[in-house]
Amino acid sequence: MSEEQLRIAGGDLSEEDVYRLLSHTHRRALIDCLDEHGVSVALADAAEEVIQRNGSRSIQEIPAEEVKQVYMSLYHSHIPKLAEMEVVQYEQERDVVELTERGEQLATALNQRSPSRHATESRSSEAVILLVEDNPGDVRLIEEAFSEGNIENTLHTVSDGQAALDFIHQRGAYEDTPQPDIVMLDLKLPKVDGEDVLHEIKHHPELNHVPVIVLTGLNETLIEARDLDHDADEDAILEKPVDPGEFVEVIRSFEQFRLAVMREG
Repeated sequence: MSEEQLRIAGGDLSEEDVYRLLSHTHRRALIDCLDEHGVSVALADAAEEVIQRNGSRSIQEIPAEEVKQVYMSLYHSHIPKLAEMEVVQYEQERDVVELTERGEQLATALNQRSPSRHATESRSSEAVILLVEDNPGDVRLIEEAFSEGNIENTLHTVSDGQAALDFIHQRGAYEDTPQPDIVMLDLKLPKVDGEDVLHEIKHHPELNHVPVIVLTGLNETLIEARDLDHDADEDAILEKPVDPGEFVEVIRSFEQFRLAVMREG
C-alpha cells in the first residue's frame, strides 16, 4: 500500500492530515481498537484497550486512575480531532464511539500498509529524533554531525527538560508531534534535569523501549561512577562534540531502531 493509496483511503484528507491524525499513539490505538471490534465501543472500554495496546499490560495491571486520565484525554482531545476529520463518530448520550465509513477505509489501508500496527510509523524510513540540548552551539555541532554522517532523519530540538517531557508525552504545544524513535539527551538542563527526563522515559511502560543516548562533556567512566540515572539505564553515552561516525555505529547497535543511514565508501 503506497502513501498515495493511504491518502486516497482517507478521502479528501491530505497526506499531512493523515499522519497528523496518527502521530499520537492514543489516536492510532483507538482506530485499531474500533476497527477490530467493528461496532460501537464504550469510551471507558476503549480507554482500557488503548492503554493495553500501547503498553502490553493486562486490564488487571492498569490502575483506575490511569484509565481515567486516558479517558479524559480521548474525550477532550483525540476524539474531537478524529471526529472533525470524520474518522470516528461519538454518541454523547451512550458514551460510545465507532469508526465512520472513512475511518474504516483508513484503518483497512493502514493494516495493509503496516501489519505490525506500529503507532508511531513515520512518513518514510527517516527516523524521528528528539534532541534535548540547551546550548545553541552544541545543537549546531550536532546538526553538522548529522549532515557529515549522511544521516537521514527528522530532527526535533527542545531546550529544556520540561519541553522534553511534553514532547515525549505529546501534550500541550507538542500534542500533534510524533513520538520519537530515539532521544539524544543532555544531562544539564533547565526546568527539569536531564536525569529526571531519563528516569521518566525508562520507567514509563509506553516509552521504555525508546533508546536514549546521553550527551555529556564527561567521559563514560565518570558518568557510570555518578549513577546518574536513578536506576534507569541509558542505552549509550556519547561525549560532546559528537563524532558522526561514532554516532552512526551507536545507532546501528540498536536492532529495533530503523534508521536510514547513507555513508560513502
